[in-house]
Amino acid sequence: MVQVAYFKRDFGKGETSFARQINRNKMAFEDVLALMGKQTGLSEADMRSVFDHFCEHLALFLPQGHSIQTPLGIFSLSVRQPVPVPGAFVDSQNISSEKVQVRLRCDQTLLNRVKTQTTLQVVDTPSVALPALLRAETTESGGFNRGLPGEVLHLVGSRLKFAPEDTTSGVFFIDSTDNQTRATVYSRVGSKRVDVKVPTLSPGEYHLEVRTTTVAGDIRAGRLGESFTVLS
Repeated sequence: MVQVAYFKRDFGKGETSFARQINRNKMAFEDVLALMGKQTGLSEADMRSVFDHFCEHLALFLPQGHSIQTPLGIFSLSVRQPVPVPGAFVDSQNISSEKVQVRLRCDQTLLNRVKTQTTLQVVDTPSVALPALLRAETTESGGFNRGLPGEVLHLVGSRLKFAPEDTTSGVFFIDSTDNQTRATVYSRVGSKRVDVKVPTLSPGEYHLEVRTTTVAGDIRAGRLGESFTVLS
């Protein structure tokens, strides 16, 4: 499931918005190799060796001007150079390989397969009046939607701002029995980002919720779509 949020475009004529993927998480190459090893019976060391040799041959043939066709797509070099100043003449002495990049034109069959297997979910739009909590990540233990007590948690979303001294608003951790624990230590509170310390909690799964207070005194809440895991 790919989560998409629409954001208001602050420039240009008229009211427009643009879409952006929210749950863009990095997956370690080792995790991919481990999964492939279970499915194929090949050792991770052998598969890594094949990838290493493939990269070596890309570095060998691409600089010679070859394009390389693979099941992933076609690898080739992009040799774009800066556009010269109008009226100026650029000769070969000014061409630099620093601007050379490797380009991959994805195989159409692979692209069609990915499109077929992709489902999209809109999780936020500019018209929503509630806080939208889109992602929680830590920089100490690493990862998304998980963290250790005492770690700084980075929350990303929209309409998240609240007054840290207001105990009716803030970041709340709610367990399976509906016991609620409010975080008390905040280092940043903004509309799109909140930095908060994970409170002292028992390891397990929690709902993560951000509550804000309107001028009229109404409480509005936005909850993270996935559960948050407190690690031990």
